[in-house]
Amino acid sequence: MPQPNRFVTARITFRKGSTQEWEQYDPVLMAGEPAYNTNLNKLKLGDGTSKWSELSYLEGLGGTEWSNDGSNLFPSFIETAGDAIDYLMYHHDLLEDNALAYFQAGINGDVFNQLFELTVTANTGGSASITGSDRNYNSYPDGEQVEISAVASSPYTFSGWTGLLAGESNTATTTITMSEARNLTANFAS
Repeated sequence: MPQPNRFVTARITFRKGSTQEWEQYDPVLMAGEPAYNTNLNKLKLGDGTSKWSELSYLEGLGGTEWSNDGSNLFPSFIETAGDAIDYLMYHHDLLEDNALAYFQAGINGDVFNQLFELTVTANTGGSASITGSDRNYNSYPDGEQVEISAVASSPYTFSGWTGLLAGESNTATTTITMSEARNLTANFAS
């Protein structure tokens, strides 16, 4: 057990196994969790709901031929290779930022806070965002309050959010409480 006020050096590795091991156990991977196949030297990325066998391998993101094929590897708002790289880097940074907490939880046997993904999109007529963020995707711990905003483009007006929970205010700028993965859409009327 690490001593108080001491730094712990740790090496973080991806879950890895042979094709046979992955097929035998077929786990559900957490959203953004990488899984490496040692036989094929290929990587899959979890979505929080699909078993390993239901996920596609991560292919090269470079070149003009890349597109989001709807395989659930990336959310639907990821349209370019650059978006995909930003999305993967965000999850990498999140894992890195929380590595010490995950490592300590493993030592102490405690369960660390689960993070829930928040996706904010807009229908025709405006834009939507997570306030204070330049991205439309983020992960937050249970109970965290997050402010979201919708801005109408002329001649449209904001008409409400799809995906709010009971008791959350249906205004253009509102605060939601994370308790599960959330997909919110800003709607606009002309």
